[in-house]
Amino acid sequence: MHSDVSLLERQLRLLFRPNHAFCIHVDAKAPEAVRAAVDALLDCYAVAAPNAQIALVTDKPLSVYWGHIR
Repeated sequence: MHSDVSLLERQLRLLFRPNHAFCIHVDAKAPEAVRAAVDALLDCYAVAAPNAQIALVTDKPLSVYWGHIR
């Protein structure tokens, strides 16, 4: 993700279930406003579903394998 936060918002609205896990990558070249908007969006989901698993990757790479986050 590097620019269109509204697309992420729509996707989460359609796909989100508290028992699912999501890994969201914000490109290192993304403007700070995009990072802040994604943080704010994920904060809303953290309040609404505190047991949901949402990993936000912003700075360094994170190895992700099917079925778990390493």
